[in-house]
Amino acid sequence: MQRTSLKLDEARPSTRGRNRYFDLLRAGALMRVIVYHTVGWPWLHLLVPAMGVMFALGGCLMAKSLDRQPPVRVVVSRMRRLLPPVWAFGILAIAMGWVAVGVGRHEWIHLLYWLVPLRDPESHAVGFGYVDILWYVRTYLWFVILSPVLLMAFRKAPVATLVAPLALLPVAALTSLFTSAGRGAVTDILGFGTCWTLGFAAYDGFLAALPVLVCGVVVAALSAVGLTLEVAYPFAGSGGSGPVFVGYALFSAAWVLVLMRWNPDMSWMRKSGWLRRAVAIINARAVTIYIWHDAAIAVIAIFVHATRMHVSRVAELPAVLLLTALAVLALGWVEDLAARRQPVLLPRAG
Repeated sequence: MQRTSLKLDEARPSTRGRNRYFDLLRAGALMRVIVYHTVGWPWLHLLVPAMGVMFALGGCLMAKSLDRQPPVRVVVSRMRRLLPPVWAFGILAIAMGWVAVGVGRHEWIHLLYWLVPLRDPESHAVGFGYVDILWYVRTYLWFVILSPVLLMAFRKAPVATLVAPLALLPVAALTSLFTSAGRGAVTDILGFGTCWTLGFAAYDGFLAALPVLVCGVVVAALSAVGLTLEVAYPFAGSGGSGPVFVGYALFSAAWVLVLMRWNPDMSWMRKSGWLRRAVAIINARAVTIYIWHDAAIAVIAIFVHATRMHVSRVAELPAVLLLTALAVLALGWVEDLAARRQPVLLPRAG
């Protein structure tokens, strides 16, 4: 055990500077989310398992932070950076009547879930989409809270910790115990738990030390089972339930393993100033982009319906991107304040 730990420590990447490859992965994953939610092409969620990638990158960043600071300080810091953009979204959503807090005199307590979204706030049918998009924030927040324990477990038993979420997922997903909006935390945590801990594995050098043959066999097996379940059952995508969600979780883990193990040379990005700036902006405004892009999609859909225009969903994509960009310009500075940076309209490339 001691020899293994030494090997992983030596393989651990430097903590200095930003990882441009990870930044590019996050930017690409966010853009894929917007495109998929706009145009609805089912094959996109297999082409790029975006949510799994985003959770894996979060796990890697948490492992890095937990190695540098006490666990309580890390958890509080991550919550401080994550929640203010959500609060801004909640204030505007509630003020504009997009989201309800349920029915009955006792349901106002659900406003607390806008402060700390350990569960989705209640909603009515009209506002459901605006609340549903917060499942990612809710799951990310749970991972942040659980990370100190998960990282200790991973370093004591890496393989068991990586396998456990996928092994337990069928019990939760196939029995339909936790599938309603706001109550899917268990299936989401299990469904993306392996992706999050693969972020630990990438940071600790576990993936770099994994033989290519072993990696290939694992990826092939997970992909085969995952795709079989995806094809055999009606499509539900990420955040679904039942066999198709198990299949999506397996497929996501397989390709996250590939992407997080791969460590390409990113020196070519230095020659592309516009790309470095775009990637920097997307990463610095990731939460704002994620939580507001669905609102942009809804606004465009309402406009198209009201004007009785006949346009394809692909043709709506530029307008969705434009509205999302306007939300970034209007509210992106909240992320600067949350990170204790000087607020700027658009961040510069690092």
